[in-house]
Amino acid sequence: MFTAFAMFAGVAYWYYTDTQKALAVAAANQAKLETSLSIQKETTASLQADIKLMTKTIKELNQEFALSRLNVKRIEQLFTQSEDGTSRDFGELTIQQPDYVEEKIQKGNDEVFRCIELLSGQEAQQGEKENAEFIDCLSTNTNTD
Repeated sequence: MFTAFAMFAGVAYWYYTDTQKALAVAAANQAKLETSLSIQKETTASLQADIKLMTKTIKELNQEFALSRLNVKRIEQLFTQSEDGTSRDFGELTIQQPDYVEEKIQKGNDEVFRCIELLSGQEAQQGEKENAEFIDCLSTNTNTD
């Protein structure tokens, strides 16, 4: 009986220690899984925030690209249409009226340089705030308010 009891106690002790080892391994695995899950949740939240930012940035870039296309089309029309809307050949016009073309180009250059001055912080003069040619420059310049 003592031998049977000793065997039973030995098996019980072995079962207990083996179960404790298995529980310790399971607890360590559970801690690793919880840590991984936490990191995964943080990563997912970060990726979602990045996706929102990229979506916003792409939308803004598409809007700016559309505006750029309109500006390019407007500039192309300067060479293919006269002020009254009729089509023209700019090269032919340059040959026929070089002084007129030079005057228009000089005026455009002066306006561009004035825009750069305004965007660099120089105050708008009295007539420029009402002048339609400078509205684009003045609307982006924060120093004219």
